[in-house]
Formats: sequence, structure tokens, C-alpha cells
Amino acid sequence: MIPFHRHMRIALKIAYDGTKFHGFAIQPKVRTIEGEISRYLQKISKEKKTQKIKIQSASRTDQGVSAKGNIVVFDINTSFKETIYPLQTKLRDIWIRGATQVSEEFNPRYAHKRWYRYYLPDKSIESYQLKQAGHLFQGEHNFTNYTKDTTKNPCLKIDKITITHKKNFYLIDITAQRFLWNQVRRMVAAMEKMGKNKINPATIEKTLNDSCHHKSFGIAPPEYLMLMDVQYKNMTFTPFNKAQKNIENITQYYHMRALMFENMAETPKS
Repeated sequence: MIPFHRHMRIALKIAYDGTKFHGFAIQPKVRTIEGEISRYLQKISKEKKTQKIKIQSASRTDQGVSAKGNIVVFDINTSFKETIYPLQTKLRDIWIRGATQVSEEFNPRYAHKRWYRYYLPDKSIESYQLKQAGHLFQGEHNFTNYTKDTTKNPCLKIDKITITHKKNFYLIDITAQRFLWNQVRRMVAAMEKMGKNKINPATIEKTLNDSCHHKSFGIAPPEYLMLMDVQYKNMTFTPFNKAQKNIENITQYYHMRALMFENMAETPKS
């Protein structure tokens, strides 16, 4: 058990269904991931109610984007046990997968690696062309054409892109230390177009090598994107089995619903 200290800084590894929220960051009059966590922490905390609990995160995912392993960090004056267990009981559509105490200097934005997965429907997509497109994005490039955020350095390195096929989807796994706003979804949109032979490799290469050449391939839907994990050097999380059981129950429900709709879509027998 992690020792108890007043005003400790706690890091949580959380999963959530992004379709149930209006994004991550707090917004007035709408349900957000940060807003839900902050609201319940405020009730748990022994601080004065006028003193708001500040939450930091590894990634502020967009509306509709889900997560298996995003990281949130906050300072609180209740014990580890007094914080985590009541919080997990109150949260809905957010699951605490793990927790740990961190130093006062820890900032979740400075991660060692981030891992996203996009679930791309395989209809009319050629596997070879899709994988070739993924290969083009690996390595160091200027991603000016793959974000609207002009405040961040657009030059970064994509460590690895792997593409596998499962049922009716291509699973596109992308890892890097950092990503730009909307970058993954814009990359997937370009990969999809190449997979459907709507563009060629040279078109994508030009957008990566010539920042003055402005080109957008659109943006893939957020509901198919999931932040799989955020990793830090020399850092481990104490797992919470309750979250695993809750997710397994929800998985069973959605498998049942998927089977029902598959049966519904079947051609009626004459």
C-alpha cells in the first residue's frame, strides 16, 4: 500500500468511453471527463469548497475519442484509500485502472511514449496500400499539414505504425512521444485515401517534406480513436481489479448488442 501523506500528488491511469462526454477539458453546462473527475474530487477533498482541485492530464482527448490508459494528476489532502475507492464508486463511464503517488514536480504532459489506436473499417481498402501509407509517416517529419495548432512545434518523430486486421477493421497502432492536435485522425484520413487508391505515395510525401505545400486530406471520425496508453520511465501503477470487472461486464453487453444487430441485418429467409 502506498504511504499516506497530507497534500499528496496522485496519478491515475483512467479509461473512458469518449462518446459519453463533450471532450476532456472542463466546459460550462456540459459533461466532460475532467469536469466529472474534478466534481467528485471536490466532494471527497477536505479542502475548503472555494479551493478548486486542479487536474493535469497527459492528453486532452477530443469529443468522441475514448481512452484505455490516459493519465490524470491532482493534489489532494485525503489519504490514498479515502480518495481512490470513493471516486471509482461515483464515476460513470470513467474507470480507474491504476493509481500511484508521484512527486510534487511530476507533470503528466512529459511522457516517454504515447500510443493511439484507430479502428478503421476495412471496406474498399487495399491492405498493401494502407500499410505503405503508414510506412510513409514513420520517422521524423514536419506535420504542419496534419494539424491546425500553429502554437506547437510541428516537427516530431513517429516511432512506429503497425497495421493489423481484425474482423471488419484495420487496427492502426501509432506510437510517439507526443502528437499534435488532431494529428492522428488527419494521418488516418490520408492513409484511408491511399488505401482506396484516391491518392498516391508522392502526394503524402510532399505534404511531409514541403511545409509550404498546404494540403488537407480531411479528418477521420473521433469515435473510432482510442488512446491506448501513456508511458513514463521508471513508473508503475497499482492496478484496480474493480475497473477490469466493470469493463468486462460492459464488453459482454456490447457483444450481445452487436450480435443482435448482425442478426437484424441478415437477409430475411423467403
